[in-house]
Amino acid sequence: MIRSASLAFVLVTTLVLVASTKPARAADVPLPPITNGSFEQANEEGVPVDWETLGGRITDDVVRTGKHSFALIHTAERKTSHLNRYWEARSGKQEAMLPVLSGSVSFWYQVLSASNARIWFGVIPMSAEPWENTGQSRTGVTVPHEHMGDGRWHQAVIDYDYPADGTAKWVHTSCFVSGAAVDLRIDDVEWARAEITITRLELTRGVDGTWEASTVLENTGNLPHKGVAVGIVCPESLALAAGEQAEKIMYAHLLPGEGDERDVRWRLTGTPREGDRLSVSVKSGRSAAATSRKLSTEGCVGELAAVPPESITPISVHRPVSESAPPVPEWFRNVTRVAYTDQSNTSRHSDWPDKVIEDLGKAGVEVFFSRAHSGESWPGVGWRSALSETALGRSMPEDWTGSASTLTNEDAYSGEYALRIEHTAGRRESFLIRRWTGRSKRQGAMLDVLQGTASFRYKALTGEGARIWLGVLPMSAEPWENTGHGRTGTIVPAEHVGDGQWHQAKVPFDYLGKDRVKWIHVGCFVTGSSAEILLDDIELLGMEPQPVTNGDFENQSTASDRTRDVADLCHRHGMRYLAYFWGMREPPDVWRDHPEWKCRDNRRQPTTRFCPNNPGYRQFMKDRFAEIISVCGVDGIFIDMHNANLDEGYCKHCVRLFRAATGEEPPVQEDFGSPLWQAWIRFKYDTIDNAMLDYNRAIKAANPEAVLVSNSWNAWTYRRGTGRRSSIGNSIRLAETVDGMLEELGWYDLDGSLFAFPARFNFMSWHLAGLSKRAPALAWGHPTEWAGGGTTQSAEARIRVLTMITNGAVAAHSVPSRPVMTEYMDDIAQREQFLRGSRLFPWCGLVVSEKTEQWYGRQSPVDQYIKSVYGAFQMMLENHLPMSLVTDRELELGTLEDYRVLFMPNCAAMSNAELATVREFVRNGGGLVATYETSRYDEHAWPRKNAGLGNVLGLAATHGIFDNRLAHWLRPPSGKGAVLDLGPGHRWSRDPILRERMTRGSATTTAGSISHSLPLQCQLLQVESDQATANIRTQVWHPRKTASSTNLTSSQLRKLPQEIQSSTHPGIIETTFGKGKVIYIPADISWAFFRYGHAFLGRIMELAVRDAASAPPPAEVTAPRIVQTMTHQQGTRLVVHLLNDVSSFGRSANVLGESMYIRREILPIHDIRVTFRDRELTRFRLVPGGESLEATPTEQGVTVTVPKLDIHAMVVAEKANAPQ
Repeated sequence: MIRSASLAFVLVTTLVLVASTKPARAADVPLPPITNGSFEQANEEGVPVDWETLGGRITDDVVRTGKHSFALIHTAERKTSHLNRYWEARSGKQEAMLPVLSGSVSFWYQVLSASNARIWFGVIPMSAEPWENTGQSRTGVTVPHEHMGDGRWHQAVIDYDYPADGTAKWVHTSCFVSGAAVDLRIDDVEWARAEITITRLELTRGVDGTWEASTVLENTGNLPHKGVAVGIVCPESLALAAGEQAEKIMYAHLLPGEGDERDVRWRLTGTPREGDRLSVSVKSGRSAAATSRKLSTEGCVGELAAVPPESITPISVHRPVSESAPPVPEWFRNVTRVAYTDQSNTSRHSDWPDKVIEDLGKAGVEVFFSRAHSGESWPGVGWRSALSETALGRSMPEDWTGSASTLTNEDAYSGEYALRIEHTAGRRESFLIRRWTGRSKRQGAMLDVLQGTASFRYKALTGEGARIWLGVLPMSAEPWENTGHGRTGTIVPAEHVGDGQWHQAKVPFDYLGKDRVKWIHVGCFVTGSSAEILLDDIELLGMEPQPVTNGDFENQSTASDRTRDVADLCHRHGMRYLAYFWGMREPPDVWRDHPEWKCRDNRRQPTTRFCPNNPGYRQFMKDRFAEIISVCGVDGIFIDMHNANLDEGYCKHCVRLFRAATGEEPPVQEDFGSPLWQAWIRFKYDTIDNAMLDYNRAIKAANPEAVLVSNSWNAWTYRRGTGRRSSIGNSIRLAETVDGMLEELGWYDLDGSLFAFPARFNFMSWHLAGLSKRAPALAWGHPTEWAGGGTTQSAEARIRVLTMITNGAVAAHSVPSRPVMTEYMDDIAQREQFLRGSRLFPWCGLVVSEKTEQWYGRQSPVDQYIKSVYGAFQMMLENHLPMSLVTDRELELGTLEDYRVLFMPNCAAMSNAELATVREFVRNGGGLVATYETSRYDEHAWPRKNAGLGNVLGLAATHGIFDNRLAHWLRPPSGKGAVLDLGPGHRWSRDPILRERMTRGSATTTAGSISHSLPLQCQLLQVESDQATANIRTQVWHPRKTASSTNLTSSQLRKLPQEIQSSTHPGIIETTFGKGKVIYIPADISWAFFRYGHAFLGRIMELAVRDAASAPPPAEVTAPRIVQTMTHQQGTRLVVHLLNDVSSFGRSANVLGESMYIRREILPIHDIRVTFRDRELTRFRLVPGGESLEATPTEQGVTVTVPKLDIHAMVVAEKANAPQ
């Protein structure tokens, strides 16, 4: 099986990485040479010795080293031309093929000429016959077109990994060419050696009383290293000075050859003791080394001593941007009833804001959000600001509305004012129309004249390539533009753009007698390229009195601070008010006056957003927040869309800061394996975190009780959208800088990037609650009918709200109809006594790793990792097991709660600090369940020689991957199969769910027969178990050795001849480490459970979690799997949430563009049993309602029965002396 294929293309002096995946690690054994790899020896026909070719010969015209190279000449008439090692088919002989089944091969090549050809370099696995019939695929790469004819030598590096006990015995190193004619030169085919040598380690006394440790690195291999990590481990007598990190990243490429050395230094404090040792380690994605030296009181003494790299574990922690973030105000910690609306503070329509806010107060809302700032969507901000030229409350002309539109007193056609529209190319459209309220059935400032001629005075200042339309829009009585009749208008001619003149446009229109047309708009719409236009004296010709009121724009809206009005209304009705800000977007006057504040893309062109690293913009935002809190009396700020984008961060301020942090220029090409790219993404995230911390401090300085809430993107994948403007969200560290996070879960109805997952809404609420442990986790779940608009029935809105609180989040819905909102606010109020101050009970910590998603998941994080997490979550949910989120950040900081077991589904990328936390947790008695490639990679997703938790998991070594995933049409991979063999003596083989699968068989199975094999259609890691490690008692089940066993057997059907070869590897490893029990499953079993949903896959994980836990769950629920349960802890109380998640069509998932489910009815579930293990719990009640539940003692504890569950209920369990 191929583990991976990677290709690094190297110019003679420059590394150009074109493609990279997780590389295989070559074995630490001497390798037989690739004979005649430089093509210096040839036979009489000119064919190189030990090679076999079609279309090739030795040449001396273009060589890299030595006197000769190999010329592969391909003609278009020939199907393929090739170069292989010399071999004789089906002779049973090795000849010149290579016996190395795992390694890295380097080819140098130069393409003299080619067009539309395919040039492939790679490795081909061969059987013992020999023949290419192993069932394993070739490993290789294709030369990019830009290398063809460029006159340079390039290096191709192929990493390959085939199972040592599989069907492959030898390999070819090969080149194949097909398609159009090619003239290719190949030279220096050899084993790729990724070697780094530590040539010096010194400790010298500094002038300020500190010590300086320094080491020198050299690349002694033949491969470039795209960055290396260098770490130091100090004895107890020395410590890192303040601000130093144990591990430092050298981001520049470390090239092979003499002269490219790197000097790395650390400042240390303390006094070295005689006999102590100072150690350093170095690693890249391909190599690792470590060394140490003895110390005296004066520094290093003695020679360098090489040590195993895995024995040196420098631990660095990426600290919070500040460990002194302002405390969260106490009032905000206990919020449960929150309402959100996109209503603008800048205009009044229908009964907004007065009656809307009054009704919110009557419904019991505690905190309310509305828009006070909307970027360039408005011409200003929603209050009278001293910091902005335009404040919408006083600068929009009466009876008009629009976007990117502002009043100006410069160059009016008549009078004092004209209307300016400033359109940017990034906007869909900019416009000006009459004031109106959609679907309000009111006229507003629209006109009831259906026939006439509209006149517009305009000056098009700029707009080449833009479409500037002036005209009339017919509107229905709703009102809405749905009459079925088209607009009437004209386009500003190109010759008028930029001519400096005022012009008049006349638009005759006639909608008399047209069905459904009741009113009209007169207005202007701008689309396409950027444009700036002035408008004045809009009128209907020949009419008195003039129907177009304020067509000369002389009358402005009443000067008022409408955000202050909204805040005052909220306070009057007992609510706190948070003002909405659109992050990193500003009204036109800001970007007109300060273009230097804009973000820049990698072409150094401005984007539509503003850069928080710009000192001027950062201060502007801090002043603006302080102003709105001090002047308008708002209780906090909600910042939306303040996230990182893939192609931003290239302004001079970002470049300067990144260069100071790394010594390098910001990278442009996405490269997941490069530490420089990873540092670039972390820099973007740190930018967001630092800005939020700065804003939070400014807000607290204005009012210590005011809060900052940020939009979060953490339940989504690393990248959303495509192209240069795609969002990469924010880091989970954002939670350390703000008072609360709000996640927009409602988009899952529409966003296809999230794929279909029935429990996704549950997962996202749970995940958000786990991130926001210091403050409320505000979950936004749009309870409306996206398709067709309007408000949904109450069932869907109520279920979404109750799903949020079940999973530990606080509902912050957009307000649907007010009666529906009142219903779910009442739902919350009836439960909030047992919500405030509660947390998910820390029985099982389900680990979700941001680093694994980003750097191990790479281009396909959903399939590589996230599905494994979702499968684990779904298993825990369906089996009613208590769980809460553990992030890799918590592992890094060592801030674990008192869990009984950790479940780590394929947590592949882990830092040394995370490993240390897990080891300590298990050593002290915590249980651990891990699967697949957990800890096989470091925090950069560089492979480790063995799993980082190998000594905890009982692993001596890890080998290749056996890929047994089903094809997309649900058929098994050709000639493959993999099963988990549970021997009859294993305790799990008697489990009824597993036994049912073992006895199921097929139509031809004899009744009563049983197979102890369970199919595994997923990726499987082939491992060796380490039974000799001190203080570890390992049980590895081998059915052919003992009567009680657990093995993973992979079988591959060979094409010729027809026989089956099998390989056996441990399938479940059960061991102890310190006081804790560990169960390791080397299969990606949670991915398989997510993908296929077989009950026995979930049962294996459930049994593993239960067996490894240091104590059983505090509460057990007997209910259908469709009922979600979450156990919360509130002081000494246990509160078990029961959520009936049955929809009208059963539980399903919305699939973008295909279907969407809206739950319209409630299907009750009866007689749910809840068993509490703590017998000191003696008082039980059902909430809402407060009904007492009768308890029955059982062998497991105390059991109560819930007679009927509609949507949601809580079983509250208390001790006898607990307060009521």
